[in-house]
Amino acid sequence: MLSKGANGKLAEADVAEAINDWSAVEIVLLQNEIPWETTESVIRGANAGGARALFNPAPAIRIPDELFTNIDTLIVNETEARVITGIPVSDPISAENAANWIIGKGAANVIVTLGEKGSLLLGRQCPVNHVPAFRVKAVDTTAAGDTFIGAYAAAKPREWRQRKR
Repeated sequence: MLSKGANGKLAEADVAEAINDWSAVEIVLLQNEIPWETTESVIRGANAGGARALFNPAPAIRIPDELFTNIDTLIVNETEARVITGIPVSDPISAENAANWIIGKGAANVIVTLGEKGSLLLGRQCPVNHVPAFRVKAVDTTAAGDTFIGAYAAAKPREWRQRKR
């Protein structure tokens, strides 16, 4: 259950006031915790301005087909992948099927997180890569996905050091 609070009031105009020059932005990381119209506007604005739009559609929703081409990296767990693609995801093979569906819609890169089974990365410019998870004794998985996504964005893969074209 999501309690929107202040996030539920973030409007497109607020973003436009805060970011009047998208070309100065390198990466935008979004989840479905602000109004959908704002999320969609930010993804499109980031893409048009040359910034990389990283999107984790959580809570899970269907994504309009025309928005995929504006997403640099779509980061989903098994449930989100199923909601978006209709493909049940439970292992690296089904994750690759879902990732291929998403790439086919136009996203540049897809990461499917698989909990203790690791994660899978697929991109238009890179082959599928399954990364096993570290073995840990999980006490509480609250915000595990958020932590993963934040670390990914902060790592700034080498190719991100050059502006998106």
